[in-house]
Amino acid sequence: SARFRIGELVILYSKPMTKIRNSRTTGIKKTFDELRARLGEEHVDTREVWLTYIDALIRDGDTEHALTELALLISVSERMLGDNHIFVAGLISKYAHYLMQRGKYQDAYTKFHQAAQLTYHHYGPTSEEWLYLRGKTAECITYLGKYEEAGQIFSELLTTRRRLYGTDHPGILGTWINYLVCLEKQRDYPKALAEAELLLPFCTKLLGNHHNSTLYVRSKYAAILRGIGKPNLALIEIHRLLIARRDDLGPDHIDTLNTRGHHAACLSELGRSNEAYAEMTRLLADYRRILGPEHPETLTVWHNYIASLANAGYTNEAVSEAHTLLIARRRILGADHVETRQTWRNYAIMLADVGRFQEAAAELAQLTEISTNQKGEFHPDTVDLRSRYAHCLLGSEQIFDAYTEFQRAREGARRLHGENDDRTFYLRVRCTDCLMDIGDYEKALCEWEHLLHDSRQARGEDHPETLKLWNDYAWALFASEKIAEAHLEYEFLIPECVRILGEHDPQTMAYQELSQKVAEYFCQG
Repeated sequence: SARFRIGELVILYSKPMTKIRNSRTTGIKKTFDELRARLGEEHVDTREVWLTYIDALIRDGDTEHALTELALLISVSERMLGDNHIFVAGLISKYAHYLMQRGKYQDAYTKFHQAAQLTYHHYGPTSEEWLYLRGKTAECITYLGKYEEAGQIFSELLTTRRRLYGTDHPGILGTWINYLVCLEKQRDYPKALAEAELLLPFCTKLLGNHHNSTLYVRSKYAAILRGIGKPNLALIEIHRLLIARRDDLGPDHIDTLNTRGHHAACLSELGRSNEAYAEMTRLLADYRRILGPEHPETLTVWHNYIASLANAGYTNEAVSEAHTLLIARRRILGADHVETRQTWRNYAIMLADVGRFQEAAAELAQLTEISTNQKGEFHPDTVDLRSRYAHCLLGSEQIFDAYTEFQRAREGARRLHGENDDRTFYLRVRCTDCLMDIGDYEKALCEWEHLLHDSRQARGEDHPETLKLWNDYAWALFASEKIAEAHLEYEFLIPECVRILGEHDPQTMAYQELSQKVAEYFCQG
């Protein structure tokens, strides 16, 4: 393929270029060693060549060696010039950049913050140098997943830049984009939408429709539209983005491929599952052709392809694919990699979805234990896994074990969300269902009464979930052979359902059928 031929050319010419670069670096190193021996490492000429040598190491890709040399240069400069000298601030900033390139974001944040403080001391809060370094600290925080904290910094910087340069100045663009990204990552969609609807026209006017920044903002705008539940509008934006990507970058560029993935996701959210599945099938084939079958990006697309397969109704095929992907990710990424765990979780859920509860329970038991050990008993991921594990135990008729796990999940949900949160209510209902299956009607009835009382207090008497719990309580009375009490509850429940939901509502009609069955037993005696 053309891509492979380009790769061969790069390999052909990269070796001589590498030799030239290494030769230049060796020459700079020789000059540096001579100056250090003749003038000493503290001399200004020595320090200038030292910095040139560090830059050469970076160009050669020897970042680790460069960091070591730069740390020594900072130490010498602090000794010669003092800790607060602006030249020292520049060196610390450079060091932070290299740390950031290495993915050491916490260390980079510390150094950027130190450089920013020194710059603030010299130039003040409105200097471009300080604003730039403040922005870099926020960037590091985003890489650490602290989007709310970073968003606050970017918001303050945006306000300052607008005040200094004006609302239409190109200098505000980068900060504005970063602020939008933080809002989107926090899922603060109302604020993000408001910003995106202002930022996208700004980018278009300033840079044109096909500039990378404009296209990036359009992709974020589409993601926000999906986040607020408007995939139809998101699809329009993604379609525009896809045309631009293909025209500017070509069909095989990674950004074009990523946009096709978002296009398929939108189709799925609109209920066009077969179209989404067809698109993901083509996309996976293209990723395998372009990047190779074992590239991490290809594995991610494979993961999403499996979801489209399941959504299109090919559930058994999806389970088989998920198992194959899980084996591949364990081999390529390792068993403990976050994406391997995500595939493992999805595979277990798919097993449950096709009714293979014992197999699903075996997988979920391991996942729950790992999450408990690594994240804690009451972490949201652990609670979710434990709840799913309990469901599978129930599906495989291990009712006592299911009840125990539901109880533990319920306690986790209560601690995380409170007693009257819907997620806690749900697990309380599952616990009570288990009591019914076990045959402990007395305890189950007590729980139904508490649930009904709490739902009336928290949700209101007219809430559909309150009516559902009322029906569960009435039916539990009937199951425990308290026919007269069950009949009385239904006598009150059905008129309320008709009033609140309507006579022909499916929920009302289902409860009427149960009420009639109870009435028949009541009349018999």
